[in-house]
Amino acid sequence: MKTRLIAASLITFVIFNTVKGADSESFQTDTILKNWKSTTSESLRNPANSKVIPVLRKYARDSADQRAQVLLLNLQDPEIVSFCNRDFHKADRPYDRAAAANTFALCSEPQLMLLFIDDLNRAESTKSSRVAAGEEVVRITPLSVLATEVIRGIIIHSPQFTQSVKDWAASLPKGSERIEDRDKARTLVRLFWQQNEPLLRSQRYTEVRPPAQ
Repeated sequence: MKTRLIAASLITFVIFNTVKGADSESFQTDTILKNWKSTTSESLRNPANSKVIPVLRKYARDSADQRAQVLLLNLQDPEIVSFCNRDFHKADRPYDRAAAANTFALCSEPQLMLLFIDDLNRAESTKSSRVAAGEEVVRITPLSVLATEVIRGIIIHSPQFTQSVKDWAASLPKGSERIEDRDKARTLVRLFWQQNEPLLRSQRYTEVRPPAQ
């Protein structure tokens, strides 16, 4: 009888602490997601948050939680970078493509810009096309236009660039349907890349400057 009581107590202890641990991780995750805009990559790399990363990864992948995706993209988490990059290049899923572009544009990690240089320099019109999708007509935004928006957004959100570069990026036409605005923004971001490529590739972000026209 005594042995059974001891065993039952041990089981209760294990279950209680397991639940307590799960609640703690859930609380940590909820707190981080609620404060995602002010959560830094350095804080997520803290060993105290190590158990939260897999939970964020699940949210980002299975629930397409944009907050979790942005946090993990800023960490350059390989799985989520690949996951969002695949969505960005889904030719048959324009909604996924647009959502992925918007998510990348909220990031603050400049190295992610390198994923979009080939798209930025595509030889294509900036005019959206319309294709039939069942009974609907879907508008397709060119990849070079989306890449322009992504790079612009990353510059604005990244603390690694100087204020003059961030101000320049913020001054670019954003989300416009006018071909003139799209052409101007894409041309200037291409020029920015051409003039700063060595600095951007070597991660010397404080030396990057707005493009000279």
